[in-house]
Amino acid sequence: MDEFETIGDDLSGTVEELLNGDPTVIRPSLNLDQSTWEGWFNSIVLYAAQNPWDFIYYVLLCLSPFFLLSVFLSMKLAKALEAQEKDSKRKARRDTNISKARKTKGD
Repeated sequence: MDEFETIGDDLSGTVEELLNGDPTVIRPSLNLDQSTWEGWFNSIVLYAAQNPWDFIYYVLLCLSPFFLLSVFLSMKLAKALEAQEKDSKRKARRDTNISKARKTKGD
């Protein structure tokens, strides 16, 4: 049991005794050393498990500039696509008019 720390070794007893008394809790012994990647990741996961609403708040707070940038770039792309579509329609109309004019001129 090197990886797990056991709190309350007595597993005998009824369900009522376990519910009324201190339940047996098995916790993994985590590496919380901030100098390693594993420890850094474990500390973030532990914080997220202990404070889920704060964790979600901070994640959304950090990601909100990227969401805003995505909205801006999406709008810019939509405008560019509309302009390109208008330009291609205008060129197609122009080409059909030129071909009609050449046909009538040739007759």
